[in-house]
Parts: sequence; structure tokens; C-alpha cells
Amino acid sequence: MNARVLGAFAAFLAVSTACAAPADLVVEMRGGVASIVAASVSASQRGLEVRRAGAAAGAPAELVAWDLVRGVSGSPVPSEVDANLAVAESLWRARIRIERGDHELAEPVLRARWEQFRALDGPTAALVKEGLMRCALARGDLAGALEPWFALLADRGAASRFPSLAPLADADTGLMPAFSPFAPASLREPMLAACRAAASDASRGVPPVVAGLERLLVASHADAAPAASEPAKDADAALRALALLEAIAAAPDARTRERAVGDFDRAFAEPPPFLGCWRLAAIGASSARAARASGDAAVLERAAIDMLAVPASRLDRHGLADAYALEEAARLMRAAGDARTAARLEAARDERMRRAGIAPADGGPST
Repeated sequence: MNARVLGAFAAFLAVSTACAAPADLVVEMRGGVASIVAASVSASQRGLEVRRAGAAAGAPAELVAWDLVRGVSGSPVPSEVDANLAVAESLWRARIRIERGDHELAEPVLRARWEQFRALDGPTAALVKEGLMRCALARGDLAGALEPWFALLADRGAASRFPSLAPLADADTGLMPAFSPFAPASLREPMLAACRAAASDASRGVPPVVAGLERLLVASHADAAPAASEPAKDADAALRALALLEAIAAAPDARTRERAVGDFDRAFAEPPPFLGCWRLAAIGASSARAARASGDAAVLERAAIDMLAVPASRLDRHGLADAYALEEAARLMRAAGDARTAARLEAARDERMRRAGIAPADGGPST
């Protein structure tokens, strides 16, 4: 056999060997995203762990959320993949329904997966948590949105699974402007119950923000000045803001209140609108407590005016703090003996909640 024939035969053998080699796995993605060619995949409830073909040795696997996975082809495909594809499709449908504003159809799908994913981390669990939070907010159930938010906080910085929608969290502090710790009495108890339920759940670490919100909810309604907590030196922006607001709301007298306001203003010289609104509400809470202790009609009326600075500022885009301030102003005017003005303020509170789409509380968290 001459050299030319031998060379052709060697080339044929090389091609045959390549064709017989095990094929790479192909992860087909949804939403027009390019498929992933993988050397191996591993499936769990958290998502699909993918090691890309050609990746450097020792490179970490990529965790792909199940709602992004349409299917996996090639060999060998782990049996756990097929077991999770039904979940993948249902979560994909829930996600796209929320993206188009159809929360009513999305919520039952996500609720059915809540117990499965509430204690897990990763992008699949984040979809369930943020999706349920968005569904609750869409129907005005603020207390019901707290439990999935607290579960999401425990994931420590999980990225939003709905980047095309308006963000729920403030970019600088991570706080949720919709969840004002200054809330009317009908919502205060369900919100406190959600905080306490999260704090008692030993299965996961309790985010410090939960305790900060609970203390501020208590301080905003307390008839006796509670002891304010000191923010830790290494506290993040959210904890620092809540602790400084608590110091204002818990201030027992005008001098202490002015000092606490100064501390807040130095820490947040240009606060986002929602924090500016909460600052006014905290001032009003302290002023109202002192006025009720005095029992003087003129002092009570001045405290009501302090409270009305909250809705007058037009800083509250979500309505909860405005409703709180109108309710507290009504309470002050009733204590001052002006029942007529109190009734008008209560009607204004109800109208503000109606315009904001805030549903009346009917119990604890609904998730």
C-alpha cells in the first residue's frame, strides 16, 4: 500500500474515531437564549449544574435556573433532569405571566412550589420567592409579601429574576419602599406577625433587616418611648437607616428627637424619596407620643400637623406611610376633642389606601 493510500486510510480512521466518541450534551434554553454545549450536567432542585465543553480544568460549574431550561439532549443525560423538567416548564410559565402582568394566573403555580423552594437558595428558588412577592404586591397584600421577601433576603444578594420589570428594592439600601414600617393599625399586626414568624424559623439564618423592621413597627405605635437600638459600626445601609429612624421614632422628647434627626441627616444627606418620607413619619411618631402624654389639645393639634407633613410631602409612592400618618393625625384630633376633623382624616386614609391598591388586612401572611 503506497503512502497516499495509507494517508487516506489514516484520515478515515481519525474521522471514524471522532464520530464514535461520546457526544457533548446540549442544554436547550428558553427565550431565544443560545443552547449550551456541556461536557456534563448535574440536576437538583436548585437548578441544572452545567460544566461547559472546553472549559478550563477546575472551572466552577454554572447553575442554570430550571425555568430557563427547555431540555437536555445527548448522552448520558442524568435521570434527575427529566424529573425536574415538568417543574421547569411550570416555573417558566409563571415567570412569563408575571412579566406580562398576569399575576392572578402565576400565583397558584408559584404557591404550589413554595414549600419546595422556600428554604433553598439559587436562581430557581429566587424566582419562586420574588414571583410570590410580586404577586402579593400586585393584589395589595403587603403583609403577605413579607414572608417571601424575608426568604429572599436570606439568600444574601440574589439577583432579581425579573430584570425587565421595575425593581422592588432600593438600589442603595436594599430596602423595599413598598414595605413601610410606618403602617396603619390594620396592617401593623400582620406585618409584625410576619417578622416574628421569620425570626422564629430556625431552618435559616434570620436577616438582620427583619429585626430592624420589627423594632420600627413597634416604635411607630408605642405609647411609651421604647429603648432604641444602636446601629453596629459595620452595619450596612439598610440596618443603619432602620436604626437611625428607630432612634427618631423612639425619642422621648423634642431635644432627643432633634439630635436623632441630625444623626439621620448626616448619614443620609440626600436620602431617596421613600427614606425621606419615613424620616417625616418617624418625627411624627415621636411628636405624637409626646402630645398624647401631655393631653393638651393645642399640643395634640400641633402633633397632628407634624403627622400631616408626610402626605403633604408627596414622597410616598406606595401609600402605606401616608395612610399611617392620616390615621395617626385622626387619632390625635380625636384626642383633642375634634371628632369631625378626625372623621375626615380617617376618610382620607381610606381613600389613600384605595388609590394605592392596599388591601385591608385579614390575617397573617398569605404565602
